[in-house]
Amino acid sequence: RQHLEQRLPPSMASGAKESIALHTALEEVLRAISEVAVIENGLETIFELLRRALLDAAKAEILDDAGLRDQQIENAWVFLLAVRRRHKNRRKRIGECAQAVRSNLSWSRVFHQSAVVQASLASFSEDVQAEILGLLEEPPPPPAEV
Repeated sequence: RQHLEQRLPPSMASGAKESIALHTALEEVLRAISEVAVIENGLETIFELLRRALLDAAKAEILDDAGLRDQQIENAWVFLLAVRRRHKNRRKRIGECAQAVRSNLSWSRVFHQSAVVQASLASFSEDVQAEILGLLEEPPPPPAEV
C-alpha cells in the first residue's frame, strides 16, 4: 500500500483511502488473471476485494480521479466476466459492480471498445450477454411530477 500512496495523483486528497483500495484490488486482479493457481484458490477473496473497492470508489465519486490505466480497467472487466462464467450465483454481486461503474466514461469506454472484453462477452450465451449489457444501461430518469 505504501508504494501505491506514492503513485497517486496529488489531487486525490479526498477519496485517497478508496483509491488505494481500488488500486490494491486491481493489482490482485492482475495477479489472479496472470496466475492460474491464484484464480483457482483466491477467486472469491479477490472478487470481494474488487467488489468492495468498486462500490466504495463509486460512492466516494473518485473513479475518474483514481489514475487508472485502461489496461487495469480491462483486467477488471475480464476478471468480472470470468467470475460470472464460473459462478452463476455471483450474478447479483457482479451486477452491483457493473452498476457502480456504468456511468463512468473510462469504464464504459473500455468495456465497449476492448477487443478482449468483447471477446469474453461474446463467449456467453445471448441471454447472459443481454443480462450483462442490461446492467450497464443507465436507468431512465424518474417521471417528472406534474
